[in-house]
Amino acid sequence: MAFDLFTMLDVPGPQGFIPTDDPVLHWLRAILQSLRSGGRLVLALENGPVDQRRAYAAQDFSSHSSSRTSAWTQLRQLLEGAGLVHQHWWFPFPNHREARTILSEHGLSPNSGLDAGALAGEASDGRRAWRRIAEAGDLADRAPAVLVIASAVTLPADHRLALHIGHERRPEFNKVATILAQKGGPPVVLRVPRQPGLTRSAAGITNRFPAEALAPGQPWPETLEEILACNGWTEADVATWAERWITALRAEFLDASPGNLVPEVDTRLPGHAFDAIPRNLLVDGDRATFIDLEWNLDTPLDFGHLLVRGLVDTFLTTPITGWPAPEIDPTYLTLLHAATAPLGVHLSDAAIAERLDREARFQQVVSGRETNRDFAWLASTHPASRAQLLMHARGLTDEVTALQTERSELINAFEDARARTDRVIAYAAERDREVERLEAALVRAEASLVMPPPEPLGPAIRLGRAFRGLFPSKRT
Repeated sequence: MAFDLFTMLDVPGPQGFIPTDDPVLHWLRAILQSLRSGGRLVLALENGPVDQRRAYAAQDFSSHSSSRTSAWTQLRQLLEGAGLVHQHWWFPFPNHREARTILSEHGLSPNSGLDAGALAGEASDGRRAWRRIAEAGDLADRAPAVLVIASAVTLPADHRLALHIGHERRPEFNKVATILAQKGGPPVVLRVPRQPGLTRSAAGITNRFPAEALAPGQPWPETLEEILACNGWTEADVATWAERWITALRAEFLDASPGNLVPEVDTRLPGHAFDAIPRNLLVDGDRATFIDLEWNLDTPLDFGHLLVRGLVDTFLTTPITGWPAPEIDPTYLTLLHAATAPLGVHLSDAAIAERLDREARFQQVVSGRETNRDFAWLASTHPASRAQLLMHARGLTDEVTALQTERSELINAFEDARARTDRVIAYAAERDREVERLEAALVRAEASLVMPPPEPLGPAIRLGRAFRGLFPSKRT
């Protein structure tokens, strides 16, 4: 029987593949013989233990070089040796079972126009680590897994550089984004619904599924991350960062606003500006470009809602690795005020609470799930900052020290108890020996007090008694 497609998923890691491995070549050739003309083999392999990959991601790649033949190169040679010479390679992140971003081999090329390290890091919660790996040229070798399509005949040309599967939402809004290479121009991003037959709107919210050219620039939250990585960062630092975003908003949606003034919180914005948040802002020198403006609201949108939405979203996903200035206690609320108050934006607690309620309703419509991010949460929740982690680490250090002290005390008490037990055992053994000695002496003493048995009569005495019996004497 011949097949059009042969799939092998969750194959063990590639460490066992070597080009001269005859059993593996025989196995691959047998698969090729089971395929029809033009049939394909699809392989999904993991790339070693997760902990090993994480440890590698933490290394310094500034002077890294590798002389080893990569496992993927060995696998490619095996497939070619088996006759499966035409191949397409894809690298899923964070893994092939829960892939959010899938990079093609062409997408990893330095000339692709993609920031492959950022795309891999965004899907794997490790943007900096994966960017270092990409800069070292090791992104393919260190990817969590690989998907390979192999055939003995030429495969159709595939111009896709990457696929991105959006977060799970209600069915109407689920999407897949495809980044396509364009001859003579920058790559193009196409976004399509995962279920095309469904309506694009629900409860006054519409997903536009925008298509656009891939814009250059650094995601603006990365600049905030750099600021918050410095010790002693202040409200002014955060406000300066936020002002650049607000300036881009004014230029894109409020052309009539005079000067560089920050809009009032009640200033109306068009409904399609709802996703013009820092996460979707790319900055390249003086040029700022908003991307992926997928949402459109039928209801009025004001600047205060977009301000709260954009800043809270950024603070939720930006780590704080530096110490803040002494006067700052970084809760989400204090960070929100730090970004807005120096710019003259006055957001009362009631105004913030009202915008959070609007945002919660939006999130519930889009995801179908309730969120509990109200004003009380905003005022009481601290982001996972380095300062907090260090304080927690110090607390853990004190706890470990106390446990080590307690352990030492328990060990000493155990040794003392064992020494006492040994002495008791030695005393008991000596006592048993003394009892045995006394029992033996008692037996000997008792034996000496018993009379010896009468000795047996000799032959002469026995004969005399016999004669007296034959001739009884008469007493007078």
